[in-house]
Amino acid sequence: MIVGREHFDGKKSRAVARGRDERAERRSTTRQRRTTDDAGGKGGAVILRVWRAKLNPRRLEEYQRFERERCLPMLRKQPGLLGVLFLRQAEDHAASLTIWEDAGAVDALASSPSYRETTHELAESALLGGDESVEILEVEGGDLRPEALARALDRTRRAGS
Repeated sequence: MIVGREHFDGKKSRAVARGRDERAERRSTTRQRRTTDDAGGKGGAVILRVWRAKLNPRRLEEYQRFERERCLPMLRKQPGLLGVLFLRQAEDHAASLTIWEDAGAVDALASSPSYRETTHELAESALLGGDESVEILEVEGGDLRPEALARALDRTRRAGS
């Protein structure tokens, strides 16, 4: 179930969808009701947030360094973060998949000073080469194998070094 999607222009990293505030308010009300009703007031559904962007292919190494040195440390400090994966599609498209305890943690991310500073820095860096988008999805089920995932990520890190 897609909870929300926002598109940003690549130059200023600002939402351009009309009626965004009204939809956000409706989603917030729905989330509060669902959190209270479905989870007995204990946080609600786990949320996946998928950010996608077109990269400047000439600055790929700089972008990867920005992920490691700026994005990852900032995300690790956010309350409610359960995990993050940095993804690539060819050399000119990137995505990040973040996993959050609940919708409240995702909402808090948007108002986090360190998040705002990091996204502003990225927008001003010319590391991106086009539009960005964000999708917010609720987890309805599945199976994660954290130990196997950690081993695979460690192999990926070692191969990239």
